[in-house]
Amino acid sequence: LKSYFKSANNLAGVFRQTCKFPGEHTSPGVYEILCRDCNLKYIGETFRSVKVRSKEHRSYVGKTNNSAISQHIEKTGHHVNFEEAHLVYTQNNLIKRKIAEALLIKETKTVENNTPSIPLLIFG
Repeated sequence: LKSYFKSANNLAGVFRQTCKFPGEHTSPGVYEILCRDCNLKYIGETFRSVKVRSKEHRSYVGKTNNSAISQHIEKTGHHVNFEEAHLVYTQNNLIKRKIAEALLIKETKTVENNTPSIPLLIFG
C-alpha cells in the first residue's frame, strides 16, 4: 500500500495555473476599458471578442439599459476610447473568469457601479 500527500488547490494557485496573459483580442476572458479623462477603469468579462463587447458598451450610451461605463460617460461627460479596450486575462472557464473579474474589480479603481458578475462574499 502506497500513500502520498497532495496539497489542496488554493485560489492563488488556480489563477496562477489557468489565467494567462492574452495573446489575442478574440479570446474569452476579463477585459478593461479606460476612461481617458479620469483614468478610472471598467472591468468586465466575456466569452466573445473584446471588440464585439466594446461595441455593445458604446451602443448603450444614452439608453436606459446601459452599462457602468456608459453611465460614467453620461454622468461625467468624460471620453472613453472603446477601441482601446483590451484583455487583461484569458480564461475559457466561466466560473474562473467571473472570479477573476470580481477580484480585479475589487483591486482596481473602477467607474461607479462597476459590479462583478458574482459576489465575492468570502472577501467581504
